[in-house]
Amino acid sequence: GHWGSADIYVTLRRVWRDRDFAIGGSPAQRFDPDGFYLDHHMFSIVWESSDRFRALEAHHPYWRSNNEKEEWKGTHSPFKQTALHKDTAIVLFNIPEKDPWPTRAGQRHWLDNRDQHFDNLLQVAQTRFPKSVDNLTRDGNCYFLRENDVYVAIRVLKPNHTLDQNSLEHFNVINSRNAKTGFIFEVGTAKEDGSFESFQEAVKANEFKVNWQELNVTYENCDGDRLRFRYDNDMTADARGFIWMRPTLSVNGKLFETYTDNWPVAESPVVTLRNNVLDVEQGGDGFRVDWTQRVPEITVR
Repeated sequence: GHWGSADIYVTLRRVWRDRDFAIGGSPAQRFDPDGFYLDHHMFSIVWESSDRFRALEAHHPYWRSNNEKEEWKGTHSPFKQTALHKDTAIVLFNIPEKDPWPTRAGQRHWLDNRDQHFDNLLQVAQTRFPKSVDNLTRDGNCYFLRENDVYVAIRVLKPNHTLDQNSLEHFNVINSRNAKTGFIFEVGTAKEDGSFESFQEAVKANEFKVNWQELNVTYENCDGDRLRFRYDNDMTADARGFIWMRPTLSVNGKLFETYTDNWPVAESPVVTLRNNVLDVEQGGDGFRVDWTQRVPEITVR
């Protein structure tokens, strides 16, 4: 029936949640150049705070590039790929000079937001974060934020970057103006990492290596996990006109699955929704809703 024939969605996401923060991103996506992505968010870190703004985002201004202020109404870009492992993320960008899809859009007004840059895409990767964070320090290519007991490290992978503290009223923006560039993010807490100063020293001591020709990054995080992330440069469209972007991530030498045909809609210790079957279980009680048949079947356990 209708409910048993759902197609896999275009943007796949993972989220790692802690008591005081969450970090999430899109490890793979099925990109449709005729689709609507203006307001999609592909990477963010959020933290507990009483401040009005309490999130960090990484961005390439593609969909609304005609706006000179480089609007932040969405953080999607087909030239941005993310690896996520627990509290660590690697975000890479490979921005071409020209737009590969200058005539493709489901509606004309979507093109009106970016048609001034078909032949000169904005080759800049950005990270923005609130000016209201309790602490901000910089050491070379690393920026460190603290809000209450949550720490965030931002390592810029190309050295020629700037911190814009004036363009946006409530946010600072790190700009890395390169065609190939990226960031490494790592989140810590006072409970797990001690003082803010200790966290900074630990992050700065972490080993990393970047191969810009092959677009891969190797990074060892504060937990001692070794991440190796490779950007997927294959922009070949399939028979339906979709472009699958499947970067690869290995953790401690083991390939970390970034895409499967039965990617779950949700998967957590309490709730899992996969292949049109919902399982909810907590404290020994639970139920299942199976939508694979013509009529949903509910089982209480």
